[in-house]
Amino acid sequence: MEDNEVAGVAEEPVEYSNPFSRLIDVIVAPEDAFGSLKRKPAWFLPALICILVSLTASVFIMDQAVEIGREQTLEYLEEHRAELSPEQIEMIEARAEQIGEGPMFYVFFFGMPLVQIFLYILVAAAALNIASGVAGQRLGFKGGLGIVSLGLVTYAVGAIVGVVLLRLTGDINAGTNLGVLFPARPTEWWMIALKSLATRIDIFAVWTVYLYTVGLSELTGISRKRSFRLVLVLWGLWALAMVGLSFLFGG
Repeated sequence: MEDNEVAGVAEEPVEYSNPFSRLIDVIVAPEDAFGSLKRKPAWFLPALICILVSLTASVFIMDQAVEIGREQTLEYLEEHRAELSPEQIEMIEARAEQIGEGPMFYVFFFGMPLVQIFLYILVAAAALNIASGVAGQRLGFKGGLGIVSLGLVTYAVGAIVGVVLLRLTGDINAGTNLGVLFPARPTEWWMIALKSLATRIDIFAVWTVYLYTVGLSELTGISRKRSFRLVLVLWGLWALAMVGLSFLFGG
């Protein structure tokens, strides 16, 4: 099949009685799960389920994350104590003690991921629509939302795996990406940029690219090969944007 051809005639979309069976099929039969969006482009409930699973997983690591956060803050203090004034030292010590305390901690711990996920869903859906337009096909914003919401399965599974890794290793930097090969807190700008890029090269990122490829192909008829190239370009642009932000903010 040529790259500019659309996929073959689609079979009748599978009809799901509940969002849970559709999410399971995202893992075991993604063509059926994404193909079902042609019948009913539902996105809210699948996204909500994945987000709730991810936030629930976060509860199990909250205490450990607080402890690790305090340890890292105090380690930073010891490394730079000679360069800091007494007022700065006192401020950092107070900040370490305040980690995990007060309502703002919970707002940040749970609220910020919600905002980030919501923005990600909107931006990713818009990007998939642009990609389908480049290929001469129409996806529709609801279709884009459907693809992204089902793709959040990788986010939920990744959160669970992250909890298991943290529990097993006690290392908050333990992960499934190439960022583990770099220092925990690099200081050189080029090292910060390289680590940021490496953290995007992740088994769950690969899985997400695959799911978006299947979704884009199933909903628009674009060939699988061309869909993959379009999604890969979007992922590359996103990764470069994250590298730029890491360079600017040193994280």
